Parts: sequence; C-alpha cells; structure tokens
Amino acid sequence: MPVRAERRRLHLRRDTIKILLAASVFGAVYFLFLSLQNDRAQSYFEDLRRTNPDLYLDNLRKSDGFAEYVDTFRLLEGYYTDKIAAPPFLVGRWTMKPAPQRIASGTVFADCKDPIVFEQGLVEFARDGIKTQHQVTYRIIGQKVFLNGEDINHLAVTMVSYGAAIDHLELVPPGRDQTHYAYPCGT
Repeated sequence: MPVRAERRRLHLRRDTIKILLAASVFGAVYFLFLSLQNDRAQSYFEDLRRTNPDLYLDNLRKSDGFAEYVDTFRLLEGYYTDKIAAPPFLVGRWTMKPAPQRIASGTVFADCKDPIVFEQGLVEFARDGIKTQHQVTYRIIGQKVFLNGEDINHLAVTMVSYGAAIDHLELVPPGRDQTHYAYPCGT
C-alpha cells in the first residue's frame, strides 16, 4: 500500500506542476494581450486628440471625470492665457444661491433669481433687478476660471464637479463679501 500512495502523490505533483505551468503560460499570454489592447487604445486616443479634439475631450470627460477634462481642455484650447471666448461649459445663465443646494445631477432651476450670465467676452450680474455687464477675459487655472476685466480684477469662479459634469460654481460676486453658489437655470 505505501508504494501505491507514493505513486499517487507523485502523480498528483506532476498534475499540479502541469496545471501551474499551463496557468502561467495562459497568464503570460493574457497579460500580453492586455498590453497590446492598451497600446491600441492609447494610439486611438492620441490619434483622436489630433483629428477630433472635441470628441476626444468628450470621451475624456466621460471616462476620467470633469477635473481631468478641464486640465486637458485648458491645454488644447489655450485657456492657460486670457481668452475672450467663455469656456463652453460655463456659457449660459446660472442662478446664484447664498447656500449650497442639494439637487440631483443635471438639475436646471426653472427660475433665475439673482443670475450670472457668462457670454463671449462678457459677464453679467443682476441683483435686485439691476443688471451690470463687464467685459472680461477668461483663464483656467486648476479647477478655477479667472475672469479678468477693468471692473472685475481676477474674479475666481471655482467649478465643483462630481463625475463628468459641473455640479455648481462657487464665487464671491463683485460688491458682495460671501461665497455664492451658482446653478444652471432656465429663463
């Protein structure tokens, strides 16, 4: 009997070695395949960045989030210097609130009380029915957009994002001393 048990153990060891060897070969081939796929994806995105920057930025925003998108957008579109054009994700009307609001992602407020409007070379504030317009240039540094103008000197607008889109903006409007929170709004 001891001879039989010894043969069985020896047979199991050989089978185990064969299985481990096969698993190692499979693992090496699998990691080689993954490396090749990664190289293909990288070359696709590099080509997309050159040929269709808008689609590249949209894919980047969806896959890596808004923060990564803003960093790349700044470099591709030249917002590391002052530009008259407002960044497209900022253009439009935003309602300012004195405190943060708990809202679902993508919510657009129906009313625009105390609005701020970002346009081409302009920013407009409305307070108590009085509108003021300022000519500005836009520059992006990190997760902030700086508005520079004669009447507005380095107004910092912080973009707060969770995932692929802006949740809200944080800024201290001219003539006010506390942070306001801006959310997209309708008319």
